[in-house]
Amino acid sequence: RELGALPALEALSLEGALAPGEAFAAGGWPKLRDLDASNSGFTDAGLSAACGLPSLELLRVDSCPITDVGL
Repeated sequence: RELGALPALEALSLEGALAPGEAFAAGGWPKLRDLDASNSGFTDAGLSAACGLPSLELLRVDSCPITDVGL
């Protein structure tokens, strides 16, 4: 399931959540500056989507199964 559009969202913590990387593909967060996806299901697909967030300043992906493929 995709996370819905939240245009005013500035920070989001999904630490420990099992949100698949594809959930981030929906976008809709133009003001998101801080995303904590540590210890979650964040994948290369999520990393690729996060690269398209225009205001993102901080991305935490500790212990996530990602590679440089999503860059």
